[in-house]
Amino acid sequence: MTAQTLGGFFRQFRKDRGITLEAATAGAGCSPAALSRFERDQNDLSVATVGRLLANLQLTAHDFLAYTRARPGAMTHEALAAFIAGDVAALTAQQAAFAKAHPRLETPAAAYTALVYRLALAPAEQPVALTTAQEQLLAQFLVPGPGWHSVHTLGLAAGVRFGSFELLDALAERFINYAAEFDATNIAQSAVNASDFAWLALPLLATRHPQAQPVVAAMTRYHRLRRDLRQVGVIGVSVLNSAPIVTAVQTMAAAVAAAGSADAAAIASGTAAVGTAADASASATGTGAAASTIAATTATGTIAATAALAPQLEDLRLLTATALADYLEAAQARVLAGTPRWHDRGLAVHAVPPVAPPAAWAFTGATIGWLRRRYHLSLDDVAVAWSPATQSRFENGKTQLGFRDACALADALLLQVKIFYANLFPLPYTDLDARLAAVDAEDDGPQFLAAVAAATAQLPAGGSPRTTLAGAAFRGRTRLAMEGRGIAEDRCERFFPRGQIAASALQALAAMPRGQVSDMIALLDCLTWFNAAEVMTAWRWLFARATFEPGRFSAATDAAMQTMSALAKAADVPNIKALREAAANLTPDRLWVAYSVAFASLDLTARLYLAPADQQATAATIARCDRTIHGYLDEPASNLSFLCNMFAVSAVDEVPAAAEWLAAQGEAAK
Repeated sequence: MTAQTLGGFFRQFRKDRGITLEAATAGAGCSPAALSRFERDQNDLSVATVGRLLANLQLTAHDFLAYTRARPGAMTHEALAAFIAGDVAALTAQQAAFAKAHPRLETPAAAYTALVYRLALAPAEQPVALTTAQEQLLAQFLVPGPGWHSVHTLGLAAGVRFGSFELLDALAERFINYAAEFDATNIAQSAVNASDFAWLALPLLATRHPQAQPVVAAMTRYHRLRRDLRQVGVIGVSVLNSAPIVTAVQTMAAAVAAAGSADAAAIASGTAAVGTAADASASATGTGAAASTIAATTATGTIAATAALAPQLEDLRLLTATALADYLEAAQARVLAGTPRWHDRGLAVHAVPPVAPPAAWAFTGATIGWLRRRYHLSLDDVAVAWSPATQSRFENGKTQLGFRDACALADALLLQVKIFYANLFPLPYTDLDARLAAVDAEDDGPQFLAAVAAATAQLPAGGSPRTTLAGAAFRGRTRLAMEGRGIAEDRCERFFPRGQIAASALQALAAMPRGQVSDMIALLDCLTWFNAAEVMTAWRWLFARATFEPGRFSAATDAAMQTMSALAKAADVPNIKALREAAANLTPDRLWVAYSVAFASLDLTARLYLAPADQQATAATIARCDRTIHGYLDEPASNLSFLCNMFAVSAVDEVPAAAEWLAAQGEAAK
């Protein structure tokens, strides 16, 4: 699918679903001939029409997101992962693909992305001498708020590390102000990860910027608010991913604070006003007397902080988040050694007005106009294939754009396809997450069950296999949320019986000849409730019928982890061995803990049976990983299911099962 056009993607997806042109266009407001021309890239269709087509095609946000990420030149989360891992080859390949797709850098957004690639490839020990124009471009798009995603995070992590005192100061103010917008009543509407505050805090701490500790304080409060939502959803995953980064930065900040004013003064003594590229380079590399002064001043602090951070890094490596551990270890060295400041006197950063976004974050003229002004972009800057006058009419609700133009406009504003979710991809669990966020965190009674019932009523009607699977997935996800709230298991079973979830999902899979990304995601929400034989059936279906490469998706690793858990509980050693070998084809995530834990859990669970002599040591490692996850989430150890902490499940179910199996093997050998 990588090189497909938009129309070609629709055509292939429709055929994989076995849906005719006539069935796809039923009630959609367009003819089969119009859809056929759209699939051949000969016309455009309105966003509303495409929304109705997607419902008929059973094409979800997951499928469309996979397509957009596979487009040549698209900057995705994989670029951030490559930067953190120091994978120069991967970054270089992505940069080349982007340059080929955007040879003229036709929009400011394209120019920003090209700059971020260049900065991501620059070694930390060879800082880039940023010009005022480049700093201006970074400042233009690094505005926390709705629409923020990995392309912004990479700009923050890779680009701002070379920034001037003035750029760091402006961004610090933005993030502090953004965090101040939230409290317990509205934190569910937050869009930026707490880890983004941490990426910004690193260069602030390294230069001993006066805004460093205020940003760390804002980060800490913001992270705590998001964590206390206890939300099984996007924010919950973000909290788990951010926790080790936030904790590491807090440790570094404490070391810098303990070093005191003498250390800060030594860093400041390297300050230079930059007027030329040569001046910037000299200042940024920290050459000469200033650099040696800094190193000498912070030597003691380095020793103390290394000792404090070491256990955290070891925890990350046990969770197989090795790329993140290595990056934070190197970042600590840079922070504690210090980086001399440099000034960009000509930088004039535009103010971000404290104007709330439209109530509905969707692809509408009002939303797009708000975001364009927030980025300080002109109508010309975003009118890719249409006139500025047309752009103005669209923002004022006087005209609409076709879906192709809408996608181009989203690119010009660095937007993911999430901007279309409200228009095109209403998902029942999204509605559930929103409803549960409004319920008191301690409530497991009428309010909670009313929210579940209201979301259940939004499930799509119809008897197609895909609809059946979507319903099973929703019920599986909802039951997990109920157990995450501490609702008794027998009560959860009455509402959403385990056997019913599994039977519905398997019935749907048997009737589906091809599997899409969304089918894998839906299946993942059901696997917790499958027995060993059922999970093996699902696993084989996924790899036999997928229209994509499952191994490239973290969800496939999650599926393998849950499959391994079921096999371990059943002591199915032959299949445990086969699955562990098959897992070699998966691509483990080495950056984000919420995804790396799947591979760690899978491997440790397999070791209980495949390396029985080390069973006690493996059980101890599982227990340590369990404590680490609970510590990240500040979650009671009694709560086993919050965010699918499989180490907790393993400690309670799989470790005793493995010990019982090993004892039985010993008895049989007598």
